[in-house]
Amino acid sequence: MLKLSRTLMVLLLSLTFVGFITADLLAEEVASATKKVRVRVLPNIGVGASTPEPVEVQTGKFQIRVPFRIAANSQFVKIQIAATKLYKADDPASPTPPIDVFTDRPAFVLPANGNESGGSGDNKLAWVREITLDDREGYETEVGTFESSQPGIFNQDVDVIVTWIQANNDQPVGDYVGLVKMTAMIM
Repeated sequence: MLKLSRTLMVLLLSLTFVGFITADLLAEEVASATKKVRVRVLPNIGVGASTPEPVEVQTGKFQIRVPFRIAANSQFVKIQIAATKLYKADDPASPTPPIDVFTDRPAFVLPANGNESGGSGDNKLAWVREITLDDREGYETEVGTFESSQPGIFNQDVDVIVTWIQANNDQPVGDYVGLVKMTAMIM
């Protein structure tokens, strides 16, 4: 009888142990929850520029078309232009007089797929103040608002045309270099 009890006890303990293991393996202990997440895309803008074609001049007024590109996740952008005088040999400290920006003629801003939407709507930005840009004397325009014809974005080439005046018949021969800067802002 003792032998039977011991065998029965071992058998019962074995079945109980296997039962716990089996129950653990077969139990579904999975729960889940779903929650909405939200992200806010912030305004962003980038401006790039290509090298304009060199211009040859003797005297008089001349224009240089400077190619820029704006990539913005907004349909409207504000644009401002700055341009410096042109210095001989790219040296603002040169004793040779620089060639000045012709401020009587505004800067023209020509988006490939858009136009000026505020102000006069003529894509012209008037020169409004003198500035210094990288140790060079120059001028800055008013700020203009431009609208893209692309829905919701402003991602396109934008040419800027600036006029200089070389009025000195005795201006020394050589290469004269200046800067044109476009600042674009999300509205």
